[in-house]
Amino acid sequence: MRYFGRMMKLSLRDQTGVTLLIPALNIVQVLLELGYTMLFGAVTNDVVGGQGNLYVHLALLVLVLIGRDLGNGLSNYYFDKQNMGVTRSVSHALFEKIQGYPLLYFEDPKRRDRINSAQTGIEACGAYLMTLEVILSFQGLYLLSMSAYFMAVDPLLFVVILGALLPELFRFRVKNRSQEQMEQNIVTQRRRLDHDEQAIYAQKFAKETRVLEAVSFFEARCQAALSHIKQERRQALHKDTKWSILVQCSYLLGFIAIIGVVIFLVMQGRIGVGEISMVMVATTTIYSTLREMFEGHLLQADSSRYAVKLVFEVLEEPLPADDEEENVKTETENVLELRHVSFRYPEGTEDVLKEISLRIRQGETIALVGENGSGKTTLGKVLAGFYPPEQGDVLWNGKQCAEGHLQSCSYVFQDYNMYAVSLAENIRIGDLTTPKARERAVLDTPEMREICTGLPQGENTIISKEFGGVELSGGQEQRVAIARSDMKQAPFYIFDEPTAAIDPMREMDLMKQMLGKKRQAGVLLITHRIGIATLVDQILVLKEGRIVQRGSHQELMREEGEYKRLFEAQSQWYQ
Repeated sequence: MRYFGRMMKLSLRDQTGVTLLIPALNIVQVLLELGYTMLFGAVTNDVVGGQGNLYVHLALLVLVLIGRDLGNGLSNYYFDKQNMGVTRSVSHALFEKIQGYPLLYFEDPKRRDRINSAQTGIEACGAYLMTLEVILSFQGLYLLSMSAYFMAVDPLLFVVILGALLPELFRFRVKNRSQEQMEQNIVTQRRRLDHDEQAIYAQKFAKETRVLEAVSFFEARCQAALSHIKQERRQALHKDTKWSILVQCSYLLGFIAIIGVVIFLVMQGRIGVGEISMVMVATTTIYSTLREMFEGHLLQADSSRYAVKLVFEVLEEPLPADDEEENVKTETENVLELRHVSFRYPEGTEDVLKEISLRIRQGETIALVGENGSGKTTLGKVLAGFYPPEQGDVLWNGKQCAEGHLQSCSYVFQDYNMYAVSLAENIRIGDLTTPKARERAVLDTPEMREICTGLPQGENTIISKEFGGVELSGGQEQRVAIARSDMKQAPFYIFDEPTAAIDPMREMDLMKQMLGKKRQAGVLLITHRIGIATLVDQILVLKEGRIVQRGSHQELMREEGEYKRLFEAQSQWYQ
């Protein structure tokens, strides 16, 4: 019920009128149902007793039936409206929460499972709210009213109906536990299934998957995941089926018992013909309401409840307390620093970075080189504040940086993305707060003008064939990613293999242009191409998570060390 209260608050905040109108309509529906039962009994008495109010009662009965249908239609309309509003509100709240997650959370498989489960549970929130509203303000109120009526006729009728409900209550509890256990057991398999289906069908993977003739490989993985999910669901269904049979028997026996009680009361002369019809109509309506409530709404609410629980577990999860964020600026220089930093990924067995210390001053260019797997990319992400270190400190002008809030860096990722929006928008998202004049200046650079010239709608061309646009070459995409970093005009830039997809003929010219343009900023260049490293002020050599050498190109070439070995190995490629 705590989740029901949270969603009611969201609904009242965003749709006050609709939220208040729904219970009012439900109460009117209850009154109409009670009126139908009473009028049916009155019509029966009129027919049997030959009283003169038959046509009046029939007319009122017809009006009540029409009112019920109109009320159902209005309720369904406003329920749908409320459902869409609640789904929108919960989705917005969830996205806001996930946006505030430290980036290291996304490296943790268990947290990714929780996020995935919460996202799949968004649609259940509106259904959960609707079913509980129906149960509380319509079905529950109606059953209470009819229970009072049966108690007034004879307490034995109430006891028989209550006895028929007990097996359903046990079934509800068993199904609740079974559903939760099933969801916990299949969440990882469901995420794997989504990945493997994407590998077969998604545009991003489809070409390479077919070239590699790997469709059958991913199809087999999909079938394995589906088999696991199917097995878990079959076990849960098997438990529920046994209880369903017992519940159906209890309903049948309860209905038979009520008929027996009615016959007994008639024989005792305690109820008349009109009351008989009212009891039978009420009994039929009660059992249909109970079936709809237990086998429909309560089971749906129970099924939705676990999904809603996953959503609100994420929404209510406290984030790591940020240190007080201070944008401290000195009058002399800005300095970004790591002190004795070590880092390990979630569920990792050893540190990826070990006792790293470095300083980058604004206006200084540093290259980070080393073999694949040495920790270069991880170091860049720790420096930018994406990942908090296990040990050591990340400092900005001597002050501790708040985790994930280092806004002083512009980062070009090695695995950057092109979004299915226009070229201009792909660049603009580098900093959506930047004035239009800055965006215009970036788009008017020679690199961007060259790309725009070859596009059908210029800068307004959608970068995705999936939506009727085009696909850029790898080199063009990389230049767009670099242009995106220009939007921020940060005091520090971190480039992770920024020219990997650019042909060697243009690579050196582009690097000189890029480093020259950013001389007013600090630059960390992560690269495996040692030749590019000769353009920077200082080179750091990373090996097995440690900085083993540092200095200029000339200084390092005079040493017999890792840098010279890497440089000479790569220089043979160009001889």
